[in-house]
Amino acid sequence: MNYTYADRFRSEVMIHFGAPIRVRDFVPAYQANPANALRDITEALRGELEKHIVIIREKADERWTDQLLIQYRNNEAAPFAPHTVFQAGRLESEKRITAQVNNLPETEKANWKARVENYSSALKRLGVSDRALSGKNGFSLGPAIALILGAPLFLLSLLLHFRCRGSPAGSDTANWCPGMNSRPR
Repeated sequence: MNYTYADRFRSEVMIHFGAPIRVRDFVPAYQANPANALRDITEALRGELEKHIVIIREKADERWTDQLLIQYRNNEAAPFAPHTVFQAGRLESEKRITAQVNNLPETEKANWKARVENYSSALKRLGVSDRALSGKNGFSLGPAIALILGAPLFLLSLLLHFRCRGSPAGSDTANWCPGMNSRPR
């Protein structure tokens, strides 16, 4: 389970279920030596978890790598229904980016850090967001179609709501608003 912005409320959650680790495989080792068996289970869990999460190894690299990941996310096309995406593409891409950052030589890492921080500070100084520069805020066909198809239903429900609420007490609204004639005068 990975969070895009773990320190913020309602950040995106990326969940990937890996192969199960069967505890019964460790029972004989546990009966022989519980401490070693627990260490083995922990290492097995760590090995499987590391395959499925975004890892930034160095604490000093977290801030600028997060900024780099934000820039990457801003350049990706937003899915039609972002709360129900079932592909692991972005998670895999973010894992590749952080793996590259983790494996950079220190001189190259310092160069990338300076470039990312300079870009971010220039954006802040100019009062512009990276998302605005990415050009991904424009027209999208999926939401437009949903709006066009949903608009008539919305307008009909709005009309019926206000027609029923705005009816005079003695008017005949039985055809449109069931139960409205029985209200007290």
